[in-house]
Amino acid sequence: MSSRSASALKGRITFRRLHPDDKNGCKAAIRLWQRCGLADDRTIAAKDLQDCLSSGHGCVVLASPVESLVVSGTVMVGYDRDGTGWVHYLAVAPSRQQQGIGAALLTMAEDILRAAGLSECRVMAHSPAIGGFYLAQGYDAAPVTNDQSDPPARRIYVKRLIP
Repeated sequence: MSSRSASALKGRITFRRLHPDDKNGCKAAIRLWQRCGLADDRTIAAKDLQDCLSSGHGCVVLASPVESLVVSGTVMVGYDRDGTGWVHYLAVAPSRQQQGIGAALLTMAEDILRAAGLSECRVMAHSPAIGGFYLAQGYDAAPVTNDQSDPPARRIYVKRLIP
């Protein structure tokens, strides 16, 4: 995590890796994704989570206030068969937004991908506001193709991790 993100949150937020046997953590992550509008279907979200945790090339990080185990932020990070790094389910509880938690989680995800030797990170934003967050974090909007099947509000953003 960048020193700026870490110092802003020091003593207020803890970060931990979610383990597959942490059923309460898994449930809390999925509830947060639903509250933030990232997961309409709990079953699909649970499958995404388990696929990531069992894949061997992904992880989920949870953010919680120091004084509790309430999950106030998550990020799922990993890479696909083509070796492309991806961030999914970056979510921060509405009451905790604008405090640097999302930026800190994204920085952690990028560091994880760098440590895995990946040179690029991709994310999909589902709204212009979320896209603006990624632009502010140094991402570039990927070109939109004519055959793109996703709704127009969805856009992929890309960041080079290794110069």
